[in-house]
Amino acid sequence: MGDSVFDISDQLLLKKQPVKKGDIIYQEGQPFKSLYALTTGSAKEVCLSGDEEQILGFKLKGELTGQNAIATGVYSHTLIALEDSTLCILPYDNLTKSASSLPSISTQIIKLFADDSYHESQIRKSLATAKSAENKVRAFIYNIASRFKDRNLTYREIKLSMSRKEIADYLGITKETLSRSLTSLQNKVLIEISGKNIHIIDYDMLKH
Repeated sequence: MGDSVFDISDQLLLKKQPVKKGDIIYQEGQPFKSLYALTTGSAKEVCLSGDEEQILGFKLKGELTGQNAIATGVYSHTLIALEDSTLCILPYDNLTKSASSLPSISTQIIKLFADDSYHESQIRKSLATAKSAENKVRAFIYNIASRFKDRNLTYREIKLSMSRKEIADYLGITKETLSRSLTSLQNKVLIEISGKNIHIIDYDMLKH
């Protein structure tokens, strides 16, 4: 079920829509109509207040987004493309109508919802219990890698499309502390850093 997003888009014959880096995919307070599937690229979930933004999380290739709005009827945050990306728009009314004729679609979507909920709870728990900034960074990299791994995508070679400032803001640390933590993890031979690219040397040890 690793490629569920791609299976769903193929089964529903959805057109892929390109978005540019910085494009707003949906906005906080906008009425809910669709789910969005990232088939390439990535995006950030933010709450905007004037010129300031609070980063709530990141969405990666192969993931669905927008499902939190099912409960309230409006999107609770803004989703912004972190890089040039491709997405499929899944109108919610169409999905519910397809449930009886294509039951596998419902199963796949429920699985994606469950995966998202699991990974979100794991990173929240890891960040809440981390005793150091380095452990926060460690948990962040492991979370990104494990999400790719669960979708049968490449997970030992990952590109962090978000900026160092965005990562630091999300983790609640400074950019300088983030850089020191990454260097420390590299010195411990857990990862190898080359610009935005991270080669994971010891995936299992990252978790501990």
